[in-house]
Amino acid sequence: MNTPTIETIFDSMSSDSIARYTDYWESVKPVSSADIFRRWLFAYTSIHTNWEGNVRGYNNIKNFDKWIFDKEELRNLLIDSRCGMHNVRTEYIWEFTKDFFANTQDFIKNDLESWTSMRDRLTNRLKGIGITKVSFTLEMCF
Repeated sequence: MNTPTIETIFDSMSSDSIARYTDYWESVKPVSSADIFRRWLFAYTSIHTNWEGNVRGYNNIKNFDKWIFDKEELRNLLIDSRCGMHNVRTEYIWEFTKDFFANTQDFIKNDLESWTSMRDRLTNRLKGIGITKVSFTLEMCF
């Protein structure tokens, strides 16, 4: 059995289905740097945990105005979420947060780089998050 091409799949979809999917993806697309930042937080809370732990961790820290200037508060929120690895997760998220807000444009693809180059650049730059989660985050963002 041959795997269908993406063109075959899209050709088999009705206009209504395509419009519904397009509308959905447009509705969840990040529109601000805070939205992009939250996608990264979701990825960081997904590392070495199950889905429930990921969601609890993310929900506890998504309102980053509560902890952005207080590393201990970030740690406490992660502990309270029971998503695991709270010490290293705090360190990695804290370092990422400082980098992101000091260099937000570095987390937006520029016209001169490929998606692969951007992924590799960020993977090499960010501690505690590997190539798979960086790819996952870029897919959520863009």
